[in-house]
Amino acid sequence: MQQGLARLLGVINYNNHPKSLPEAITYLLDTVKPAAKANIETRRSCFEAIPQILTLISPQLSSLLSSDAFNSLLDAMLAGLDDYTLDERGDVGSWVRIACIQGLTRIAELLFGVAGSLPDFESYFAPGKYHAVATGLLKQGVERLDNVRQTAGTSIVRLLNAPLPLVERPERWRLPGLDLMNTLFQNASDQSGWNDGNWLFPRAMSLLEVPQYRKDVLSGIVISIGSKTDSTQKPVANSLVKYAQEIPLVSNPGTGYSLLELVSDLINHAKANMTSNAIVVPVFQTFTILLEADVLREVPNEPSGLQSLKTLVHMTTKNVDKLKSVQRIHESMKIFVNLLSFEEIRNEKLSLLSDFLAHPFPKANSAEYLYVLLQSADFGIETDAIEDILLETEWATGDKEVATEAAKEVIQLFTS
Repeated sequence: MQQGLARLLGVINYNNHPKSLPEAITYLLDTVKPAAKANIETRRSCFEAIPQILTLISPQLSSLLSSDAFNSLLDAMLAGLDDYTLDERGDVGSWVRIACIQGLTRIAELLFGVAGSLPDFESYFAPGKYHAVATGLLKQGVERLDNVRQTAGTSIVRLLNAPLPLVERPERWRLPGLDLMNTLFQNASDQSGWNDGNWLFPRAMSLLEVPQYRKDVLSGIVISIGSKTDSTQKPVANSLVKYAQEIPLVSNPGTGYSLLELVSDLINHAKANMTSNAIVVPVFQTFTILLEADVLREVPNEPSGLQSLKTLVHMTTKNVDKLKSVQRIHESMKIFVNLLSFEEIRNEKLSLLSDFLAHPFPKANSAEYLYVLLQSADFGIETDAIEDILLETEWATGDKEVATEAAKEVIQLFTS
C-alpha cells in the first residue's frame, strides 16, 4: 500500500517536488476550487486522484486522514457535480461531472466496506452526506447528456445494491424511496440504458414523489428540457406533460406531489437564479411546454395557484425591454402570451402585451405566436379583428411607432 501511495503522490506534484499525503490533499482541494482557474483537464485529473488516494489508504484511514479532511474531499467531489464549464469543445464540465459520479460511488462503496473497523464511522460518512451523494447522482441521471446519464445510472444501481454499513442503526443510511427505485430501475424484464430517454424519463418522473430528491431531480429534468437534442428533449417533455396531467391539483395526505407544488417549485427554482439564463431559460421552456399542453388550466382555481401565475407574469415581464438574451425574451414572450388565455391574468396584465409586440426584438415573433394561439385557444371573445391587425401590421420593419400603435389597437380590441 505504501509503495502504491508513494507512486500516486509522486504524480501529484508542483515544481517537480513530490508531496506528502497532507500536502497532496491541500493541493487537490486548492486546485479543484473554481477560483483556482485550473484548466479542465487538471481538474478532472484531481477528481480522479481523490478516490484513488482514499482507496490506497482505506486500511489505515482513521490514522492517516481525519474525518474533517475526508469530508473536505467529499464536499469537493459533490461540488464537482455542478461543473458546467463550456468551451469551444462543448460541455467539458461533463468530464469533471463523470469523474465525480464515478469517484463518489467508489468512495461510498469503500466507506461502507470498512465501516465496521472505522472508529466513529458516522463522523466520516454521515447518513446525510450519503444521501447527498445519491441525490447528486440522481440529478445527473436525468440531465441532458446521454453519456453522463448512463454513467450516473450505472452508479445509482451500484448504490441500490450496496449493503448497508455494519454499524449501529444502519437503517439511517437506507436510501429514501429505495423500493420505488428498485422497481423503476432494476426490473430484470424491462432493462435499458439510462442514455435511452424514451426508457428513462417516464420512470424518472416518479422520483418527484420522493421529497428528498424532488428539488434536484426537477432541476435535472429542467436542464434536459432545455436540451437542443431531440432524443433527450422530446421524451423528457412528453413525460413531464403526462406526469403533470396525472397528479392532483392540490396535495392531500397520501397523494404525494401536486400540480400546484410543481408550479411553485419551478417558479422558486427560477427566482433563485434570475441572473442565470442557463437556468431561467430552461425553466421558462418548461412552463411553455406545460401551458401549450393546457396542463395548467385548473391552476387559477386555487388562490395560491392564481398567485403563482401572477408571479410568473412578473418574472417574464420585469425589465423585459432591458434583457440582452434574445432567447430569454422569446421564452418570456411565449409564457406571457399563453397566460393571456387565462381570463384572470388577461384582465389584470393585458397592457403588458405591448412590451412584447413593440419590443425591438422579437416583435414579429410575438405577433406570430399570438396569432397562432388565437387560432387554437378559446379566449372567450371574438378575435377576428385582432387577428387581422396581427397579420396586416408590418411588425418586422423596425418602426417602433407603428408597432406601438398596432399593439394599442390589439389591447383595445381585447377589452372591448
